[in-house]
Amino acid sequence: MKQFFIVIAAVLSTSLALPAQAAERLNDKQVKALVENIDRGFETWKDALAKRNMDDAVIKSAAGTVDVKKFLKDFKDEIGLMKDRVKPDYAANPEVTTVLRRASDVERRAQQPGQNPVAEWKALSAQLAALAAAYGTAFPVPSADSNAMRLADKEVAARLLEMEQQSKTVAAEADKSMKQAKAPATDRDKVKQAFSGLASSLKQTRSMVGAGTATGAQAATLMATAKAAAGSVGAVSLSGPGKTALASLEANGSVVSKAFGLP
Repeated sequence: MKQFFIVIAAVLSTSLALPAQAAERLNDKQVKALVENIDRGFETWKDALAKRNMDDAVIKSAAGTVDVKKFLKDFKDEIGLMKDRVKPDYAANPEVTTVLRRASDVERRAQQPGQNPVAEWKALSAQLAALAAAYGTAFPVPSADSNAMRLADKEVAARLLEMEQQSKTVAAEADKSMKQAKAPATDRDKVKQAFSGLASSLKQTRSMVGAGTATGAQAATLMATAKAAAGSVGAVSLSGPGKTALASLEANGSVVSKAFGLP
């Protein structure tokens, strides 16, 4: 039965995979290209199975019985759906999760002692690992509850636009509070400059995301600027709207940080 190593009957191991390594964020065009490569890689792997007469196999194990032909058909359909659903404004997280979970069943089987996966699976596995990294998870996925999570470019840009608007609200409310408290003009100017710099950085990053050129370094600089701006109003007694805007600014910043693989 060892010759059928590349097909999985079920998840045979519950051991956790190592966390995904931090990597430069892929833009939508790169993700789309990766998904198309996975689609082609799957066909190459499936053809290799057929040449070895392994696509008609029935695998039996303690976990149950798997009809390889049906498994491959379902796998192909799931990859096709993922390919169709990945859009600039929709990252297709559920569809990618489904593909990665099924592929993880094969990968775990291939990683068992004594197995020697064929070259076609090794190539496809590398592409699936890259997809998993782009969606913030490991490959094989750590558990049945693991979900692929990525923001599409338009979703990242929308978060950045919200941050721009929220930063302007915080700056205006902080200036109003500082005026009422008769704070020195120099202190007010420092806050204005901090949030002006943040707004400029947000706008620049949003433009780069739209062009597909935003990098982790750019995002890290942006987050440092946002942190400094938030720190500049630490001693200011903000109004209700100011506090709400600041909390939303920080929440969106956390989401954007995660999208770029930053802590």
